[in-house]
Amino acid sequence: MGNYFCFDAPGSLQEHTIEDMNVSTSTFTLLYSVFAWSNIFVNLIGGYLVDRLGSIICCCFTVLGQLLLGVGAFVDQFWLMLFARFVFSLGSDNLTLIGYMRAIKWFPENELNFVFGMQLSVNRFGSTINFIAMEPLYNYVNQYILGYQCLGIVFMSVAALPAIDLILAITIL
Repeated sequence: MGNYFCFDAPGSLQEHTIEDMNVSTSTFTLLYSVFAWSNIFVNLIGGYLVDRLGSIICCCFTVLGQLLLGVGAFVDQFWLMLFARFVFSLGSDNLTLIGYMRAIKWFPENELNFVFGMQLSVNRFGSTINFIAMEPLYNYVNQYILGYQCLGIVFMSVAALPAIDLILAITIL
């Protein structure tokens, strides 16, 4: 869920990102384009990476990517935010694959469709909560810290969610 929450973090703060980072709408969309472009290739080798390196490395990429997104905003460096989205993409969709792999191992075949539906619902719940929670979080932080630094702190703070995924990945090992 943390993965999906963080994926949508820039979108839920689009207006603030454009204003605070002083970028155009088309430049802002690069945050999603970099993610999508890289996943064309990352997903091709994702299974191999997961088989060799496991889920922990994917979780590390998502945590690191989200932290770098916040750092990029905090220091007003949009290029770093773009790089962060690339790093995030290295783990993000592969975590979905890992979830499906675990479901196949842990559940009988006649329950898999239900389990896959539950996984997708929980993931989409993360996206939904993101769009509800990010604006109030930004507004709260903005009372104390303004502009791009506020944006950076908000983006860094939500890295706690994929960090929880990382802790769970370590625990399940």
